[in-house]
Amino acid sequence: MSTSITNSHNLKTIISPSNIVLPGTDDWSIPESVLKHPYFVQVRTSLSAALVELDARMRQKKDHRLFTKKPTRALGGTIITAGEVSHIIGFWARNGRPVVSIQPGNYWNMSIRHKYIGKKNITSAIEIMGLTTCQVGQSEAAVIMDPANRIFIVKNGGFAAYGAEGKFKIIAIVDTLDLGDGCALRESQIPGTPTLGRILGWKREVKTDVVNTDGTSTRITVATFFNVPANNVLILQRGNDLLLLTAGQHVITNPEMTFRGFYSLGERQTTFKTQPAYTIEGVPVLLHVNLRYRVADPILLTTSYDDAFQALANPAQTAVNSVVSRLSYQQFMRAKNVG
Repeated sequence: MSTSITNSHNLKTIISPSNIVLPGTDDWSIPESVLKHPYFVQVRTSLSAALVELDARMRQKKDHRLFTKKPTRALGGTIITAGEVSHIIGFWARNGRPVVSIQPGNYWNMSIRHKYIGKKNITSAIEIMGLTTCQVGQSEAAVIMDPANRIFIVKNGGFAAYGAEGKFKIIAIVDTLDLGDGCALRESQIPGTPTLGRILGWKREVKTDVVNTDGTSTRITVATFFNVPANNVLILQRGNDLLLLTAGQHVITNPEMTFRGFYSLGERQTTFKTQPAYTIEGVPVLLHVNLRYRVADPILLTTSYDDAFQALANPAQTAVNSVVSRLSYQQFMRAKNVG
């Protein structure tokens, strides 16, 4: 079970093992409420099989028939070739609803109520007139919004779904192994130094547009993905709870959970330029100080600072002021030359 620790800042620390799932955190499973939707079918063998089951459910409830009744012809018409979309070949529109062909062949459209839409490829997500299909690989995760506007994640799997009143919307498909260079968060860049700090982790926010009552739209974050390197940790906060997550891939969909920071647990070294320190005569001097440190308690650091450098800067400056204020400028220069 998870471990809870209360510190002097009234923040409760939760160190979560990998087998513990907190609400909206590292939940890669499809919610039970979604699985109970009558027209939501998980992909277990193939997307084609999922569509067959979806069609059967729709016909069982005497709803719209998903598959076309059009027979294949020897010549002419719309040509559907094998191998496209795992035999989810063609799409027609009939009275505002989708009609699907899963068999290769030539199709004639003799009905004025049918309009040919086109063909889709299995590698792309499909959203056509309430029909939604999605399939992702081992390193991918799909961010999905259900008809009730609830967010869930599909990883290493897929589904076929239909919604006559509200649809399943594919927000994004994310490569969980490569969140992108633009999502890398680094150690604080020390003022005056040209080099970038070491990468502490990757953080990618997935956003969607929400329409306001006045017709304008607002972009909101619905999911956040993290990649934490080895020997680093991730700190999240929910209310007064601080959550520490170890190295690996993580995701949050709970809007009450906020990102606090990445931290490295290894020994680190940094150099920074001090503020002016004054000798006995009042002569200002500037120093470049080398600091070597290791974060022993990321939770304790998070309660007061955004990163380790913020915690070190003031004590280091105080130590420099204390030493320099006891030296004359001549003593200072002599000590500098000896060093």
